Amino acid sequence: MGKDFHVSTVEIPTFTDYVYHLPKRMIDHRTPLEDQATFIELNREAFLYLNIEARQENGELHLLTNGYVGAVPLRMPQAGKGKAITDLIVRPRYGVHETDWFAWMSQMADFAGVSLAPETDSRLKLTRSEGTPTPRYLMAQEVIKNMVAVVKSRDWQLFKNERKLLERPVGSVNWTKYAKQAADPQKRLLFPTQVNVMTQNHTEFERALNVLSEAIQIINSRLTPNRVKQNCAQNIAFLGHQISLNRSVMHETELFHIQMRESADVQKLKESLNVFIQQQTKREYSWRIDFSMLFERYVQKILAHTVERVDNNTRIGHTLTPHYRHQVSQLMPKYLEPDMVAKFAGEKIVLDAKYKSYFYDRFGEGHESQQERIRHDIHQIIAYTSLIDARTAIVIAPVDGDEVVEEISQYDRITVGVLGIPLDHRRAREYESSIRLFFEKITELSTEND
Repeated sequence: MGKDFHVSTVEIPTFTDYVYHLPKRMIDHRTPLEDQATFIELNREAFLYLNIEARQENGELHLLTNGYVGAVPLRMPQAGKGKAITDLIVRPRYGVHETDWFAWMSQMADFAGVSLAPETDSRLKLTRSEGTPTPRYLMAQEVIKNMVAVVKSRDWQLFKNERKLLERPVGSVNWTKYAKQAADPQKRLLFPTQVNVMTQNHTEFERALNVLSEAIQIINSRLTPNRVKQNCAQNIAFLGHQISLNRSVMHETELFHIQMRESADVQKLKESLNVFIQQQTKREYSWRIDFSMLFERYVQKILAHTVERVDNNTRIGHTLTPHYRHQVSQLMPKYLEPDMVAKFAGEKIVLDAKYKSYFYDRFGEGHESQQERIRHDIHQIIAYTSLIDARTAIVIAPVDGDEVVEEISQYDRITVGVLGIPLDHRRAREYESSIRLFFEKITELSTEND
């Protein structure tokens, strides 16, 4: 259907107010506003999945993207008859100077130590299954990385029943076979027996090797970016020396059963194996990745080398006071949770990483709208300072370009900093130096104002 109408794929960056014009063949020129409203209603579920706000304003159709990257189908009114005709793709907004933004995201995830395994939704089938799903090399490198951890730990061993010829009668001896061979003096002291031995050569491990072989084949294919290949080269070489890799690829379709008694490494490997298997059969399904989470972990990684100590997601509990009514207070959050609480030069600093467009206007956005966008976050982070007896708060957001952007404001005794950090893990050491100097300046200023 999509090919018949030649409707182009819609590609939008995160945090963008995009004015979308419905294709002429999908609307009736007499009722454009009604067709826009129908389009919004037809795609309500898809927009909700990617956290896209769709609205009509001054006769135009606006699509506001947020922190998810991913792909969903777009259903069209009128001649589209309410069916999915094309796909909408949301890509990262900041720092993408590469030709392959999937590869760039993969590099970021490796640096931050997080998995890029996407969520999929089988209810929303894409129309261009070869063009919009996440590349399989993202999942392939997760399989390879997790297999290395399991092979190194050697904790995916199971008992396997094997037949052996032993020099003493242990285990389950086959006495009938022994009686037959005992006529040969050379075999009289050899006992045919079945014993349980610990081994990695069991059925599940062999199935995992099938998936691993396919993953390595994908990494080595010409469609995989060279940077991804280089990242995986050392792990692939290690596995080649440690285990016997299958030369021919056997596709696995059955998912691996994850058991709680298994080690964390084995569970993580099985999860990546299952995602890899599912993506083989669900490549046509909508997908999404929370880029806000990836940015937060990227910031945490950089700060870990910058401050004396950083505690992530410290919970501040909520307690109900006895002997009072709690009609409203029982609805309050059970805890408050700042992203990070750091210690630098003996001072506590509340840090909040926000993957938001603080440093750039959205299309058509006025000053008041920009101001409202940051107001809530500033109120929140200042509230956290009072709860942990801190005098310094810093909001961290992404910024284009190659330089760290610094700003400092004062609210009574609370010093509030805003840091713009470029999304380029290759220059992380430079950013760490700039951030360390900024922390020195803001803590000194905070102490002077006390």
